[in-house]
Amino acid sequence: MEVQGISDLPKTDEYRERKVELGKEDFLRLLAVQLRFQDPLEPIGSTEFAAQLAQFSALEQMKNLNDRVRELTELYRSNQTWTALPLIGRSVKVEGDEVPLYEGRALIGYTLNSPADVRVRIWDGDKVIRSVDLGLQEEGEHLWEWDGEDDRGRRVPDGSYRYEVLRVGDGDTSSVDGYVLAEVAGVRPGRSGEPMLDLGVTEVGISKVREIVDSQRGGR
Repeated sequence: MEVQGISDLPKTDEYRERKVELGKEDFLRLLAVQLRFQDPLEPIGSTEFAAQLAQFSALEQMKNLNDRVRELTELYRSNQTWTALPLIGRSVKVEGDEVPLYEGRALIGYTLNSPADVRVRIWDGDKVIRSVDLGLQEEGEHLWEWDGEDDRGRRVPDGSYRYEVLRVGDGDTSSVDGYVLAEVAGVRPGRSGEPMLDLGVTEVGISKVREIVDSQRGGR
């Protein structure tokens, strides 16, 4: 007996469409047979016949509705992506704890609600590869540029790394919310419909964008 391989099985969407078409054909076939062999003395009543036609109409409308919903979904996703296209070439502030190192450069921003000594740490997996004490920083927004080197002065490969910004002093350490500043290289539709922004070495959803800026500014 020949066994059908998994790769030969019909796709879900194709199977559903075939299933709907088969239901329509079955209905018409059964209705034709019923009309052909009905009792001439007791033919199908107009009410019953109308009800059966209504069932067929509902089946057809359901398939058309599903097709329309699918079209609208694709249109929505396409429109969302088109809306994000103007971001290409622009710099954006992105929330999260991942920093993209691209061409040996990365920008990390943070905001202080009061003066504090600040330390920035870069992680590669579970290992700290760079720790920098920035000293006393004034209240307000700050931007620090990572040159892509580790604590030994060795250049690390481009890629996505984890970072953290810390307030330090008096034996106490606390986290500071940070963001990364990166340029958008491209846009593509995500699986959920949310546009995905290409930051060179990684992608983020547009919902992660805090702000759009005109240019990148760096400093230590």
